[in-house]
Amino acid sequence: MLVAPTNGFANASTDILLEWGTSIGNTQYELEIASDSAFTSIVESVSVSGSSYTPTLLDNNSTYYWSVKPKNNCGEGDFSEAFSFSTVHFNCTTKESTDTPIAISSSGTPVITSKLIFLEDLPIADINVQLDIEHTFLADLVVSLTSPAGTTVTLVSNSCGDASDINAIFDDDSPAFNCGVNPGIGGSVKPLGTLSSFNGESILGEWTLEVKDNAPSDGGRLVSFALEVCVEGDFRPDADNDGVFDDGDDLCLNTPEGQEVDASGCAIYRFPSENFVITLESETCSDNNDGSLSISPKLALDYQITVSGNGVDLTQNFSNSFNLANLSAGTYTLCITGTDGTVVYQEYCVEVQITEPGPLNVSSKIADDGSLVTLNLSGSSFYTIELNG
Repeated sequence: MLVAPTNGFANASTDILLEWGTSIGNTQYELEIASDSAFTSIVESVSVSGSSYTPTLLDNNSTYYWSVKPKNNCGEGDFSEAFSFSTVHFNCTTKESTDTPIAISSSGTPVITSKLIFLEDLPIADINVQLDIEHTFLADLVVSLTSPAGTTVTLVSNSCGDASDINAIFDDDSPAFNCGVNPGIGGSVKPLGTLSSFNGESILGEWTLEVKDNAPSDGGRLVSFALEVCVEGDFRPDADNDGVFDDGDDLCLNTPEGQEVDASGCAIYRFPSENFVITLESETCSDNNDGSLSISPKLALDYQITVSGNGVDLTQNFSNSFNLANLSAGTYTLCITGTDGTVVYQEYCVEVQITEPGPLNVSSKIADDGSLVTLNLSGSSFYTIELNG
């Protein structure tokens, strides 16, 4: 009679759909869910007219037994053979934002955001928000959290009048907040919206906390923001917090906190943004092919440069400077790598343009009385003029 989940099913969600077969003549089905095989500890008992039911009182990391009994106007049958299933493990973690503190300007009506990214594709079972905001007039603020799926829950909205600051954990299971003095909202409190709206969504992606200041004059800052997240399933290990999981993908464990890494979890080193001073000299005359470029690096490294484009294909090593002459007008691509013998820097590429002057052009105009000749010159920055040869 019982159809799904199959007997002994493991890692079930807490909102798993229970299904059974029906027979003609039966109008109701009594369903019992228990935490023991003898059905002495009943968790849920309901009567339904259909062939399925979604439990509402299940806990994670637990084993349950269920059975169904048919009923109609003439009487009732016996409970079916019981099936069992176990719910998925329930794991929790706290993740803090790395982009705080963020100022809330007292000018205008600013909107600020702080973001958190989760890399695991796991369904949410519970979520709380840790929030620390310094602000001199809480009634100006609307604070909300938006999930990667686009669901938005309001935490506070124009609350607590002229009270200052929020230092609280927003939790659906906590009591509604009462406005204090300082902080205006503190402790463990219930948000205005319902954080359980996120339950069942994946944590994967970018979570956004938004703070709207709807009036000028008062300001402050978002000091910190964190999410306490409980999920169905296991978080993959990432001890160095580099976004590459340690159980197979990370080939370079224990990279320093904040270090940029590649897809294998190995450190990426980039040249400073102003490491190279590039000087260009254009052609003196069209088709002279006497343009040039020079590169002076700031870091003392062993460099290799590749120059390509406009008929040039050159690879050369250098340390203190690099010079290339006899260039024709056109576009060139420069790609540079460097190493200090231990660290290899990411390739840096840039396009440069060697130009040429426009055509030489001279026009003249003689004054009406013949006493003055005006020459209009173009195509160069320096001219030699001979009068009467």
